[in-house]
Amino acid sequence: MCHALLKRVAHSLPVSVNINISGRDLRSVTADVQNALCQVTIPNDFRIEIDDLAEDQQESFMYLGIAMLAAILLIYMNWRLRGCEIAGFAKIERG
Repeated sequence: MCHALLKRVAHSLPVSVNINISGRDLRSVTADVQNALCQVTIPNDFRIEIDDLAEDQQESFMYLGIAMLAAILLIYMNWRLRGCEIAGFAKIERG
């Protein structure tokens, strides 16, 4: 299913094409669309943008990776400060 929405923005007339995808992941669909758009010749006063969900998903995964690294670092720091007594490890006394 594909439909277009016309809306005037700053004296220009953008065309927004929204698609519904099923059975495929957003990253592969975005890559296919970008590859198809690279083969299209567009005039200099036209602009093609892919945004919304694709950008949001990439940004979300970046923040998820940062959060996971921070969590691992905090767990390691806590484990080192407590003398390795987490999760059944024998306590290591510092001399």
